[in-house]
Amino acid sequence: MEGYDWVKLRSEVREIRENTVNPRSRTTYLNSYSRFLAWAAFNRQSYVSGGFIDTIGHVEDYTEQQLCAHVKQKLAQDRTTPPLDFDKLQAQDFVTWLMLAHPAKEMTFSHTYMVIAWNLMCRSSNAFGIRHSHMEWRGDALQIYFAHMKNDQGGDRPRDPRHIYANPLRPEICPILALGIFWACNDFDGTDLLFPGNNQYERFRKSLQRILTQQDVAAELCRQGLKATELGTHSMRKGAATFCSSGSTACPSSTAVHLRAGWSLGGVQNTYLRYEAAGDMHVGRTVAGLPTESSQFSILAPHFEDHEEWVKTGVKLMFPGIPERLEFVAEYCLASLVYHYTYLKATLSREHQLFETPLFQDTDLQHQLLNLAMEAMEANNLEFAQPEYPRTYHYCVR
Repeated sequence: MEGYDWVKLRSEVREIRENTVNPRSRTTYLNSYSRFLAWAAFNRQSYVSGGFIDTIGHVEDYTEQQLCAHVKQKLAQDRTTPPLDFDKLQAQDFVTWLMLAHPAKEMTFSHTYMVIAWNLMCRSSNAFGIRHSHMEWRGDALQIYFAHMKNDQGGDRPRDPRHIYANPLRPEICPILALGIFWACNDFDGTDLLFPGNNQYERFRKSLQRILTQQDVAAELCRQGLKATELGTHSMRKGAATFCSSGSTACPSSTAVHLRAGWSLGGVQNTYLRYEAAGDMHVGRTVAGLPTESSQFSILAPHFEDHEEWVKTGVKLMFPGIPERLEFVAEYCLASLVYHYTYLKATLSREHQLFETPLFQDTDLQHQLLNLAMEAMEANNLEFAQPEYPRTYHYCVR
């Protein structure tokens, strides 16, 4: 192509590339990515590429703010080293990080509701209708009973519990930790409702939309072909059911998933296929995000072995006014708060209300409870055998 102005063409291409994202947006993206990368380097280092970890050095040498500034500087200097392993990164990590990092009380409520609703696979009306009298701790799980469901209008079905499990491996999506943060930051007002107040559905919807319409989140949704208006309160239930049904080659039975989600099986299946606790337990551990192909699938929740005076004192100080029937549940919530103390300090905003509570003000209390929780976790988790399908999986790999 003789006579063509290649210099002009290259100039036009460069101009188009530079104008794809205006400078203000680039700055916003860089700030947001830097904050998220700093959080990932502290708490999800497996998500960060080895090359980028080598570039930023030892993360333990920095505070969260210092690491954020350091990451931002390295991103500006070196654009050839990919900072994240995007194959491992999951969307819920990003949204949960945003909600946890927000100091507002609304986000504490929203995060707790989102995690609880995801684990229960329930409709919003069922989640907001949960009462303290519907909750109890049995064995290694929090059990929640529903008094009424859409597919049981006559109330003829037995009241079977949904099992909710802690995920100490991924605290950002752990329902027991979320419940502990929520109770520690909110007063018990004498009502029996887990989420007291009027029009809680609208309250959560607005909080979620506020997150999804933030400039950096909206840009990521757009990149994936989504709009903020396409995600809502229904997304947790349908997303959780999809995750349980297709997140592994060793998924729970479809019957157990359907029953937990409250869907009618249709025809004679409603008569002959019934709830069984073991099936719901399998669904509960799967939807909690525990690794299905590992012995850690059966990991216990952070807990205390003995009901010592330190534990009783911790429950009273952290959850003043808690109903007596919830004190046993509160022990597990307290154990999760203690077990994830370092994670919470590194992840949450310094202005978060949680840091004004006794556990984060009394170093002696925190050390005593942490020692009790660590001793119990180390002793009891060693006793658990692997589920059958992880053993089969490892045998096949070998």
